[in-house]
Parts: sequence; C-alpha cells; structure tokens
Amino acid sequence: MKHKILVVDDDRNNLHSTGALLERWGYDIDLALSGDDALRKLRVPGSEYAVVLLDYNMPIKNGAQTAKEVRQFNTESIILVYSAYGTADNILASLRAGTVDFIEKTEDMQILRRALENACAKFEETTRILKPKLTQSAGEELLRTFKIIGISPAMVDVALRIKKFRESRNPVLILGESGTGKELVASALHAGPKDKFVAVNCAAFAENDMIGSELFGHEKGAFTGAINRKVGILESVQGGTVFLDELYCLSLKAQKQLLRAIREKKIRRVGGNQEYSVDFRIIAAAKPDIEDLIKKGKFSGDLYYRLNVLNISLPPLRERPMDIGPLVLHFCENHFKETGQRKSFLAKTISHLERYDWPGNVGELEAYVINLLTRSDGPVIDPKQLDAKFFDITKPDVNTPMTLPELDAFYEKEKRSRIEVALSTSTSVAKAAERLGVGRTTLHTLLTRMGIRGQART
Repeated sequence: MKHKILVVDDDRNNLHSTGALLERWGYDIDLALSGDDALRKLRVPGSEYAVVLLDYNMPIKNGAQTAKEVRQFNTESIILVYSAYGTADNILASLRAGTVDFIEKTEDMQILRRALENACAKFEETTRILKPKLTQSAGEELLRTFKIIGISPAMVDVALRIKKFRESRNPVLILGESGTGKELVASALHAGPKDKFVAVNCAAFAENDMIGSELFGHEKGAFTGAINRKVGILESVQGGTVFLDELYCLSLKAQKQLLRAIREKKIRRVGGNQEYSVDFRIIAAAKPDIEDLIKKGKFSGDLYYRLNVLNISLPPLRERPMDIGPLVLHFCENHFKETGQRKSFLAKTISHLERYDWPGNVGELEAYVINLLTRSDGPVIDPKQLDAKFFDITKPDVNTPMTLPELDAFYEKEKRSRIEVALSTSTSVAKAAERLGVGRTTLHTLLTRMGIRGQART
C-alpha cells in the first residue's frame, strides 16, 4: 500500500528536498509551508494522511502547536516532528502535543526512513478495518460448504474429516469443550437432507432421568404421567441421524440401553416387553475428559468404544486465534442482516481479542461481539470499547520463588505496560492519568523517565 505523507516546513528548499526524498522511497507526498496550511489540508474530507511530518521551528505556529491543533480533530494520522532543534524542551513539548516521535535532522537519512516505516505500520495497525479476504483456500471453501467459519489448519482438518465421514453409517464421536461448535459439526456430518436429523441434549434430562422415554419411547402407564404410548426418537428417525450432545450426562441405566440399541439395532419401550427393530445413525458429542469418567466408573467403557469408531476433535478457540477474525466478520454480517446497521472492527481490536483465552469458546466470543455491536454508537469498534480483561497482564506465580530484583523488574515492566495500554486506549493524557490514578504531571514524569513516546494525546 502506498502511504500518503504530509510534509510541513516553512523553508521552501528543505520542504521540496524532503518531499523529493520521500517520493523516491515510494510515498505519496503532499507539501505545506506552514502549520495553518497543514491544518487546511488535513481538514479536507478524505485526505487520509498516514503521517504528518512537521518541522519544529516555524513562524506563527511551531511544530508542537500545530500538532496540538491537529490532534483536536484528527486522531488517526501519525505525527512526527523532524527538526534540527532537538532540545529537551522542544522534544517534551512535541510529545505533550500528541506527536509519536521527535526525529533530529542528521546526515543519516536511514533514521528518518525507519521512523516513517514504523509510523506507517502504526497507522495501518490503528486504522485498518478488518475485511474478509478476497480469495479462499480449498480448505476454507470446504469449511464454508459445511457452514463452519474458520481458516486455521486445525479447522481445515475438521472439515476434511467431515467430508470423509459424512457418507459413513458408522458412529462418530465429537470431542470438544463447551461452545466449540459440536452441534454444527454434527449437522454437517448429516449428509442427506431427505433423512431426519434429531438433536438431543442429554444434559436436559440429567435431573429427571427421562432420557429413556425420550430415546426409546414408553408404553401407556409405564410411569406417572404416561397417559399415552410414545414412540421414541431412535424408533422414529427411520434411517436418519440422532445427535446426542453432552453424552456424559446419560445415566448408567440409559447407557446400557443405548449400547444394546446400537449393537442389536433393537429397542424396548419403557414399561414394555416387545422389541422393535430400529435403523439409525448415531453421532455423539462429549467433553475431552470423558475417558476420566470411564476410569471413575461414571461412564461405560463399552459404550465409549462402540461410539468412538470415527472421531473428530474440535480445538478450543484459544488454540486457534487466527479463526477469531473470520468469526467476528461473520457475526458482524449477521448483525447487519438483522438490524441493517453496518459495523466493523479495527484490525487492532481483533489483535486484543486474539490474546484472550475465551474459556467459553465460540459461544462466548459471539455473545461478546453481539454485545459490542449493540452498544456501540459508531460504525467502528476500536480497542477503547473493549473490557479491561482484554488488557490484563499475567501475574507471577506466588508459589514460584523469585528474587527481589526479579520481582522489581517484573512490576516495573507491568507498570510500563499498564501506562502504554492506558495511553493507547484513552483520548487524552488527562484521561489516561485519571484511569491510572495519578496526576497528569506525574504521568508526564513517568513517561519521560521510562522513555515512553508516541501514545500520549492532549
């Protein structure tokens, strides 16, 4: 991408020589001979300068004064000061005004070049809207075919397994944490729309143990409330697919009945003696720790091995953060279809979401994204709208011995990180100081002592 840079200098010769140099480096250049001239150009709708490169010593408005006015209406362009007058006062005034860096003019032009490259990268990071890719790999297209969103190799492997298993009549066991999309995979495994697909959440029957009646049916009078005969799911699907979610919630009695039905293709209704032939394919889902339940005697090993003929493991979201961006785009599109409101996420916002563990997996991510989209007034979701947990820093383990110098170094690093987060997610230095619980002067002192530049705004 060719970035646009506004060069500002009251010396016409310096202005044109700097502009010519930047053009040779591949930038799209615009020139301004004063601070006011720069402000006029920056206010033009659609100007979208990635970087504003300011001289410091200019009449009427110097570099710091110009930067301060720019920041009042433009929070996206990266402001750099490029000057031969790098005094401590000039540097501090520039940083307080919202510039990212003060670059002293030297004979080494590579210093300027690196600063511009870093500034353009920061501009991309802070302003780029997350957009869908124009092309997709074969694996991604296969996932889309199954209505599963993802681009990670782990999810492509899931798609390939679905493709191989969906024509088989053998049982499939799907293992994954809550919220990873097990029912979505089960639905994709059900190949023929002409056949029935019935999903049963076994956890819904854990309290009353009525899963036997649900799966196998019951005869009239089999128990209190059984006023009529009922045909169970296994008998009614007639060659279709039964998906048993939260399999581990089945009682040991129901597990025995299910094992017999799978093995012999026959069932007895609750309260009855007659056997009925059944024809069904079973897909089951459970958490990855189901083998621990077998060891504890809470789940039948025979049933587990009968169901685990074919298997698919769904990785948790924390192990495939590259899928978070595509999932967020999908949720944004669904929100647009439902509300007519087109909203987007900054790529930088997604990078914060990618660093979170998401214990509730895709379900938790979807709920949080919908919450953000609903409560956001603007069209773009930026990092400032995220909850504090997305900026938390891991604390040292109190059980792990640590020397006092190591502990001091850790908390010094944590202090620096929290300052940087507060600056990058606040609209002003005053707001950042308020969030950190210190005065504005104290914060400026910390910034100078730690050598932190770039995020401060006034």
